[in-house]
Amino acid sequence: MMPNKHFIWGLSFCAALFIVGIKIPSLIIILAATILIDVDHLFYYMVRYKSCNLFKMNKYFTSDSDLEDLSNLLPVFIFHNFETMSLLLLASFISPIFAYILAGVILHMLLDWKVMPTPQYPGVIKLSLIGVILANKKRGKNR
Repeated sequence: MMPNKHFIWGLSFCAALFIVGIKIPSLIIILAATILIDVDHLFYYMVRYKSCNLFKMNKYFTSDSDLEDLSNLLPVFIFHNFETMSLLLLASFISPIFAYILAGVILHMLLDWKVMPTPQYPGVIKLSLIGVILANKKRGKNR
């Protein structure tokens, strides 16, 4: 899902939370987390292609053509996974800020899962970092 849609859904979610009494600074954290989690796409693209070209990166992520061939490795997104959400949950016991970040990440992931999986883009990509590593190991054998 594109960042503008994450922003619209995040803003709607925050508006609903505002109505039930959540304070604006907390809502800003939730909204920011809903959008900024996608920075891992940028990290992945920069490492894989050694490029910071945002136009090419956008084209790459709006086209699943690279994933149609099952011998290609799945992208590794460091923030889009159950493991990151688990760490945020644990950190939320230390500081409530992490609970707001977790709320934004969960919203983001639910929105992403709404449009996934497709045959080319299996849901494991945004479910488990360990799952992606294991899937890539299996895909690597097909090369």
